[in-house]
Amino acid sequence: MQKHIERTALRATILLFGLVVLSEAMPSRADMSVYGLYDLRHVTDPRDNPRNFPVVEMKGFFPQSFGSFLFKEEIDLAGSKGNQSQVYSELDQSIKISRAALSGAPLLLHLGYSGGLGVFNNATGGYYVQNAYSIGLEHGFSRYNANCHYCGDLRAVTRASREAL
Repeated sequence: MQKHIERTALRATILLFGLVVLSEAMPSRADMSVYGLYDLRHVTDPRDNPRNFPVVEMKGFFPQSFGSFLFKEEIDLAGSKGNQSQVYSELDQSIKISRAALSGAPLLLHLGYSGGLGVFNNATGGYYVQNAYSIGLEHGFSRYNANCHYCGDLRAVTRASREAL
């Protein structure tokens, strides 16, 4: 358990350092959005889902001179009394690869992380949403007046932990 806490603290420190470095890069335009959604899971599977619930989703996109940064947070409000029951996070960073280009558009290195935490039975127990790390190449292009984007990644998923939270 102690090693897991140390690894989690190290990851959090690296993530915080990365966010500080990214905040110093001057974005040309930042797009932020917050959505209120409603999950209709009970309608499709009432046996396993006792009720429908609201979801709050936040997204941020920051284009930068060397690439772009995207984050997404999804918060499920399915807990007792409408409290938070699960948090899911995605972080993606694209970095230009020197002068590499395809069809005149830059080729980028893509780095990503996703994972989260959740609770069940009125917060008497908790669980991990498996962490996934990705690395790959990214390329943007235009066809028929539409901006398109392609990203090919290799993904590593951590094994589920059997430790209690």
